Amino acid sequence: MQVDFTDPAYGEYDWSQPGVSEYEWLLPGLTSTSGEHIVEICRQIQSSHAMQLVDGVVVDAWTAAAVVKLADSLNVTNRAKFMSRRTMTEMGALAQKVCFRAQNRMK
Repeated sequence: MQVDFTDPAYGEYDWSQPGVSEYEWLLPGLTSTSGEHIVEICRQIQSSHAMQLVDGVVVDAWTAAAVVKLADSLNVTNRAKFMSRRTMTEMGALAQKVCFRAQNRMK
């Protein structure tokens, strides 16, 4: 059975259009305003252990914890560079890359 997502029964979103997340109807999405705001959102996600939609990206507790850990452990110069990344996608990808590299060094 093929589902027609353009049918009004599936909500007001036109799922055939690019840029509409499949999770957008599940969670209230948050829009970040700065790097500090992203870290604060990640702190809330980490404390509640619940995923959240941030800037159209689903952020899980592990990614949020990685962003918070990286932001808290950087020195002043590198923290400023990290905070200049203004999207959750960039911050999350960098935090995961750093965590995976650190994990591989321990092996």
